[in-house]
Amino acid sequence: MKKGNKNFDIEEVREFIKNSSPESIIYFGCDSKVFTKERKKDRKKGDKSLKGMAKYSTVVVIHKDGNKGAKIFGKIEDEEIKDGNMGRPFARMYREIEKVSELVQEFEEELIDRTFQIHIDVNKEDFGSHVAYGTAIGYINSLFGIDPVMKNEEKKNHPWAASCAADRMGNY
Repeated sequence: MKKGNKNFDIEEVREFIKNSSPESIIYFGCDSKVFTKERKKDRKKGDKSLKGMAKYSTVVVIHKDGNKGAKIFGKIEDEEIKDGNMGRPFARMYREIEKVSELVQEFEEELIDRTFQIHIDVNKEDFGSHVAYGTAIGYINSLFGIDPVMKNEEKKNHPWAASCAADRMGNY
């Protein structure tokens, strides 16, 4: 395992889903945190500079029987950020959408005849993450035929798997 990366065992998650009841609900989410990292010394300039990085936390949450406790599996990966304007973080938000989608695809077989939701920590309102709002809806809908749960959608829904579970995972 590379430094900065922590991964759950895919097979362990598969087994947990298979052994859970059909009433169990599976949630997927991703969140990211920005940080800087020192670049390797530039041979020509003889100095070091900082590069923007993101810590991506991706989670699978299995809500037992849909009304009992839950098991959270998390994965953390560090990647360089490609956004030029950090106030409009489209590339980072898009990468969150890709990461959660890749995770859902890992479990396609286990999700047949199962209730699942994809939570995206993108805001509908005019905040930094809103730049990826329409993209998130189209991307998730085209791949899975469902709309993602996102911030400010409806008061009854909140993307807690992304904004709470994944966020918390990324703080460790």
